[in-house]
Amino acid sequence: MTVKPTYEELERRVQELEKIESEYKSSKETSRENESLFKTLYEKIPLGYQSLDENGHFIIVNQTWLVTLGYTREEVIGKSFADFLHPDWRDHFKENFPRFKSIGEILGVEFEMVKKNGTLILVSFTGKISRDKKGDFQQTHCIFHDITDRKQMETDLRRSRDGLEEQVQKRTAELEKLNEALKMEVEKRKKFETDLKLQNKKILKAQERRKYLSKKLVEILEKERRAIAESLHNDVGQILAKLNMDLDDVIDASEHAPIKADALVQIQSSIMESMDYISWLAGSLRPHILENLGLVPAIRNMLNKMKKNSNVRFNLHTQGDFLQIDDEKALAVYRITQEAVTNCLKHARAENIIVNLTRNDQFLSITIEDDGPGFEHDKISAKEGEKDKLGLIIMHERAIQVGGEFRITSRVGKGTRVTVETPVE
Repeated sequence: MTVKPTYEELERRVQELEKIESEYKSSKETSRENESLFKTLYEKIPLGYQSLDENGHFIIVNQTWLVTLGYTREEVIGKSFADFLHPDWRDHFKENFPRFKSIGEILGVEFEMVKKNGTLILVSFTGKISRDKKGDFQQTHCIFHDITDRKQMETDLRRSRDGLEEQVQKRTAELEKLNEALKMEVEKRKKFETDLKLQNKKILKAQERRKYLSKKLVEILEKERRAIAESLHNDVGQILAKLNMDLDDVIDASEHAPIKADALVQIQSSIMESMDYISWLAGSLRPHILENLGLVPAIRNMLNKMKKNSNVRFNLHTQGDFLQIDDEKALAVYRITQEAVTNCLKHARAENIIVNLTRNDQFLSITIEDDGPGFEHDKISAKEGEKDKLGLIIMHERAIQVGGEFRITSRVGKGTRVTVETPVE
């Protein structure tokens, strides 16, 4: 048995249906307004908008999209998105569109698209996937904006930065090179300053040595003058005084008796002795044999005279032609040899003295070597102003005056060698 609803119940149900109908009409009106608003928004929005189906074909594009790429809506709807891409980017879309549908959204994905006039633009897409109640794919909703200018600016900026970095690197390399050159120049200047200081020290030392030498030479000259004067007064003067007395005796005797021959012989002997002494004295002051016979005979004669007053064995070795030698150089070599041999006889306690005299096309050289006990040359050189060094200074100065080089080498127990080498020309 069916129970009929009461009037109140029917009235309540009618009211519910009216309410539902009112809500539906309101909802439908709202939906219509929203749809109109959405359509206005996607058409007027300054960004390009597009919607693709599951195959990547266009469903919707907005006016901004069309204006940006220059196509009409009829030329776009239903076409594949890949058709509007540069050929190099089509595979990229085909590979990534399935991933987009799977993930459900993209952000800042770039594509290079071809405008209707053939111009290429670079665009950046951001979008989502809409699905039905079952979660199945419905369509894409993507917006894009043209980033061509931005990318060009980035490229220009990158090139500018790269160019700037290249310039910086180049300038840095130049500065490093310049810095190295500056360091080298500083080192050169430091070396030059060091060498200059050393040279100044040498010059000062040479000046002191020459000052000392000049003083000693004056002393030696005065000493030699004194010795010559004493020798002339004591030796030659006595001989002449005796000759004068002998002549007085001869004169007195001649008044009473004939002159005896032995008295005249005695006078003659005294005269010859005086002549020999004067000749020796003159030879010691200026070796005439050097001027008349040359360097080798003069050195040989000097060694023969020294040999008579010592037990040292002398050996003279010569090699080369010594006939045409500059007088100044010949005298310098002679005096250096004389000084060196004299020093050997005074100090070396040697048994043998070897003199080697050689000449070639370029140099005249002489070495005086002994087998004495030797000495420490540095210690002798350090004793400025001592007698032992005076002879070395004189020999050294004589060698310098003729453009030569003076060397002395000595070792304790190994003897001493003096070497002088001077250019022939």
